Formats: sequence, structure tokens, C-alpha cells
Amino acid sequence: MERVLIVEDSLTLSRGLSRLVSAQLGMEPVPALSLRAACQLLDQADPPFLAALVDLHLPDAQGMEVLDAIAPFGVPTIVLTATFDDLTRREAIKRQVVEYLVKDSPAVADFVVRLLTRLDRNRRQRVLVVDDSRLVRHALRTLLERQNLRVTEASCGQEALALLEQAPDIRVMLTDFNMPGMSGDQLTHRIRQRRKRQDLAIIGISAGDSEELTSRFLKSGANDFLTKPFSDEEFNLRLMQNLEYLEHIAELRDTAARDHLTSLYNRRYFFERAPALLRQTPVAVAMLDIDHFKRVNDTWGHGAGDEVLRQVSRLILAHLGDTGMVARFGGEEFCALLPRTGAAEALERMDHLRLFIEQTAIVYGDEDLHITLSIGIAAGEEETLDQLLRASDEALYAAKEGGRNRVVDRAPAHAEAWHVREVPR
Repeated sequence: MERVLIVEDSLTLSRGLSRLVSAQLGMEPVPALSLRAACQLLDQADPPFLAALVDLHLPDAQGMEVLDAIAPFGVPTIVLTATFDDLTRREAIKRQVVEYLVKDSPAVADFVVRLLTRLDRNRRQRVLVVDDSRLVRHALRTLLERQNLRVTEASCGQEALALLEQAPDIRVMLTDFNMPGMSGDQLTHRIRQRRKRQDLAIIGISAGDSEELTSRFLKSGANDFLTKPFSDEEFNLRLMQNLEYLEHIAELRDTAARDHLTSLYNRRYFFERAPALLRQTPVAVAMLDIDHFKRVNDTWGHGAGDEVLRQVSRLILAHLGDTGMVARFGGEEFCALLPRTGAAEALERMDHLRLFIEQTAIVYGDEDLHITLSIGIAAGEEETLDQLLRASDEALYAAKEGGRNRVVDRAPAHAEAWHVREVPR
């Protein structure tokens, strides 16, 4: 569990912040009522704190003395102070705090939640900085790493294009306009031919303040634009908004790709993603069906049927989701596509799953429901998706006809030479 240090001498505020961190973020709040206590906790922290929420008025230290003492520990610091003072704010920003906030409204609590959420998620985000000036790249890297982001640098457009090819996990790119060989808007245009706005956020940066320059960047496909000189606060807020935009789009996509009851992928998304996985040969496709599912609904009701579908889905995903794609095809039928998996390995994994389902009770109210699966497998290296689905469906039919609660493998080396193998029970 992530831990957040709360350096606040007011017990009321400390408890309020602790409840906020615990209830809304699921993180562990660690209070410190003085600077001395905070430094002791920071010195002993293993692993380090995700962040520190710090008041500037403590019993044993005031103002910048607090930040100067905490800075050597390298923990991302959010200042929470009771009064606004522009000089103090500027001095705090110079000391590379993440944000300077005034405790003057309930909205501050919501922003603290956003900041801590962002710091947590940023450790899994990668940002590319493109600028021909080493000093500028270093300055931007400092700002980004302060936000827990992983940073990659490029000194020109061609280098940036190569890095994006090598690292598809880069989610944000910051690019200068004036660079030798390829300007920032030209680089943006090239990138947009490969990656969309919802997959990679591009923020243009330039010392020029003309409206034409901003328009050129945005028309080329940039998500945002910053004019130098900009404040650290503006930079951080623009960055946060673009990262939140990407995450919002990803959440919408994921929701559209999921079955609402089981949270497995739905049939539509299965057919969208399958072609890419089919290239990772050999490939196995398995059709899975819950045995006597109608009997569950007729005996215990549709609520029990829904619970069986949810729990069986979780068990299937736990066994197969790490290496392949699992989708609900409809009703009580599921489909798994396993790339780089031959017939023998697929047979072993599916029978292990079948046996686990058989031995696991599905709890519904006071009832322990015992469920079994019938599974049909088809594996190959040159078959189309339609061929593999048809073959696995026929194998599933054979498993049902053979008595259920079994795995049947139809491994189509050639369509006319299919054979059936059945796992002994």
C-alpha cells in the first residue's frame, strides 16, 4: 500500500487529511506533528513515501526552513498552507515542490486527491522530451521527474521518431518548434500519421508568441501548446490535464470493449484484437461452456446464474488472462485465444482450468454451487480465425456429447485430417 506523509501540527487538519488519503485513495496516511518527526519518518521510510503533504508553519520550523529540511529526502512535496503569500509561493516553487495550495476552500481537498492520484499513476507513464538544447531538455526533465514521470530525451525530430517506434509505451511528447532538420509542427504531423491524439498527447513548446505558431502546432495534430517562458504551475497543470485526457479516453474504450456483467472482453472487441494475436504463432483457440447452466437459473434463479457467470469469469481470467485474451461470446459461452501456444500446452492448461472449476464452489447466499466446464480446443499455425473458431466449436460439441466436464482437442494440421483427443478424467 502506498504511504503519504502528512506534516501538519493541527490534529484536526491532520485527521481530516488522513481520512481523505485513506477513504478516497486507499493509501496509508502517516502523520507527523513536527518537522523533527517528519525527518525521522523520511529517514526510516522503506519503501519511500509516495508524497508528503506539508504545512509551512510547524512548532519547530517555519516557512522555507521546512522545505529545505525535507528536500534532501527527494519525496514529492505538496505545500498546504493557511494563507496565500506570493513571495512565499515563489520561494516554494523554486524548491521544486509539486504544488503550492492554500487551505481556503473544500475544493482544495479534491485537488489534493487529483495530485496524489496523478503522482501514483505517473510512475507508470513515460514522457518524451524533444529539443536540440541540452539545457532545455534538462530543465524539462527536472520538472517531469518531480511529477514521478519516466523521461526519455531526443535532440531532433528523426531521433524522436525512432524512439517512438522503439517505445510504444510513451504517452506524452513535449517538442520545441525550432529544431534543425525538422520543426516541431512537422514532427507532430509525421507522428499523427502513425499515432492518434487519444494514444499520444503532443504538447508543442516555443518562445515565439504568435497566434500563427500556436495554430500551426494545433493544426498539425498537437493536443496543447505552451509559450516560453511558462511557470512551473502552468506546466504541471497542462501536463496533468493531458494525462487525465488520455486516461479518460482509455477508460471509455475499455468500457466499450467489456461485457457489462463479467467484465471480460465482449465479442466485438475479440474480433477487433484477434488478428494481431493470430500473428504470434502457434495459436490456440478454446471455446468454453458452463455445463447445465439452465439448471442453475431454473433452480436458484437468474441472480444465481449471474453470480456463477461472474465468478467463473474471474477464475478463467486468473488462469488464462496473463498470456491471452478471454471474451464472453454470449450466454454461458466463453472464448479464449492463446498466442504462442501449441496444442499440447493448450490441452494441459485447459484441463487444469477444468479441474479447478470442478473443485471450486461458487458461493451464492447460503448455497455452494458446483459448476463444471466443457471445453473445445483448436490449435494451428496457418489457420484463419474462422477456421480455428469453427474447429474449437466442433470440439466443444464433442465434449458436450461425450458427457460434459471434459476437454476435447481438435488440432487442425489440415482440415481433412482432424482428429479428436480427449483428456482422461
